[in-house]
Amino acid sequence: MIGGLDQNGKSEEALIVFVRMVKSGVVPNPSTSTCAVSACANALSFSLSLQIHGHVFMSGFCLSGFVCASLILFYANCKRIEPKFSMKQCIGMWSYVQLFCSLWLKL
Repeated sequence: MIGGLDQNGKSEEALIVFVRMVKSGVVPNPSTSTCAVSACANALSFSLSLQIHGHVFMSGFCLSGFVCASLILFYANCKRIEPKFSMKQCIGMWSYVQLFCSLWLKL
């Protein structure tokens, strides 16, 4: 549902659904976290993305290529390199590091 809203240009609504989901006690999985970070990237919601990034890191989802790519894309879209974002989380995924660098240079 979160991904569908985000893909149809309703990123803010997707984030509202995500926050309601978490507040109701549902624990996000890697797929849901990827969709939420993507929605943050499209809505440029930096503060919420930092919270999601914290959850992703604590839950170990950073090892997921999709989650890692979403985080890199988010920070590139915001034109910020967050000190809390450790590239070591994605060091085994060289293509994502290259993607980040190419996106950063285009901005």
